[in-house]
Order: sequence, then C-alpha cells, then structure tokens
Amino acid sequence: MTQQQDTTGTSLIIEGIAADARQQAEALLAEGKKMAEERIAFARGKADKITREAEGKARLQADTVRQTVLSGINVALKREKLQAQDGLLKEVLARAGEKIAGMIATPAYRNILAAWITEAAAGLDVPVARVNASAAERKLIDTALLGEAAKNAENICNHPVSLSLADAPPLAGQGVVVTAADGRTAFNNQVATRLRRHESAIRNLVYDTMFSSSNNTGELSEGIEKS
Repeated sequence: MTQQQDTTGTSLIIEGIAADARQQAEALLAEGKKMAEERIAFARGKADKITREAEGKARLQADTVRQTVLSGINVALKREKLQAQDGLLKEVLARAGEKIAGMIATPAYRNILAAWITEAAAGLDVPVARVNASAAERKLIDTALLGEAAKNAENICNHPVSLSLADAPPLAGQGVVVTAADGRTAFNNQVATRLRRHESAIRNLVYDTMFSSSNNTGELSEGIEKS
C-alpha cells in the first residue's frame, strides 16, 4: 500500500465519518427543531387557553357585577315605588278624613250618623245599647235619630233594640261607638276605624289608579341593561 493510497483511504474514511456526523447532526437538529416547535405550540395553546379562561372569567365577573347592580337598582326602585304608594295612601286617607269632617255641618250628615249607628247596633247585636260620638256629632243625635237607627237595627237583628245617648264624655275622634248596656262589648264605628277597615280597598284603588298603568321599574332596568 502506497502512502498516497493510505492517505486517500484515510480521507475517505474521515469524509464518511464527517458525512455521518453531519447527517446525525442534521437529524438531531431537525428533531430538536420539531420538539421546540411542539413545545412552542403547546405553550402557545396553553397560553391561549389561559387567556380564554381569563376572558371568560372576566366576562362572567362583569356580568355578575352588572346583574348585581341591576338587581340593586330594581330593589331601590321597588322600595321607592312602595314608599310613594304608602305616602299617597296616607294622603288619600288624610284627605278623606278631612272631607268627612267637613260634612258634619251639612244637612246630609244626620243621615250618615243614622246609618253608622244602625250598622254599629246591628254589628253589636244586643237589645239595649248606648251611643257615643264626638261633641259636634252628639248635638245632632236626638231621640228621633236614635229611634230611627234602632228600628233599622231591629229589622237586621230580628229582635227589639233600644238605643240611648251615652252618659260618658264625648269621643275625641269623629264617628260613633255603640256600647252594650253592661259595658262589656262595643262596636267602634268611628271614621278612623272605618277607614282602616277599608284601607285594603283604598290601597288597591290607589295602586290601580296611580301605578298599574306603567311599569317604570321594568322599563328603567331594561333600558340600563341595553345601554
């Protein structure tokens, strides 16, 4: 073997090794690049998932806050609506009381007193009773009025009824109170009591008249939700 042949053979071997090394290196680089790309893609996907979850949570929190605010507004509006209704009811009752008080001086009030006494006597349903009223009203209650009320009560109770003016001091409030002769039972037919009896009907009338025609709470909350 000549030196030239030895050199050439060695060179081929070295070149072969180098070629193999390059192939291995290229394969390693390709594999590394693939792994890197996969890791980058995984990391990007994970980052996107985290971002989406964060955005979803943010939207959920925003919706929760929005619903809480809207709920608070609706509660406040309903509370104000109820307060307005109660205030209007009190005003209606006060004006009704004033109007009825102003009727004492009218000729028609005698018939009103007779009706109230009849109602109280029939509700009490006793044979003998005493009638009391305010000072201004007691001046209107005479024997004829008591007799008329007693006769009307008899027709309702189906037994004799005797009514007389009470010896007790006049009532402070307008209206009448009919008390049994033994003093154990009484029927309160004063104006304040009568208004309380009809308060539910008056409240419904106030609500139907002033509030049922529009649903301000719903309209306002709907407008806020759309904004």
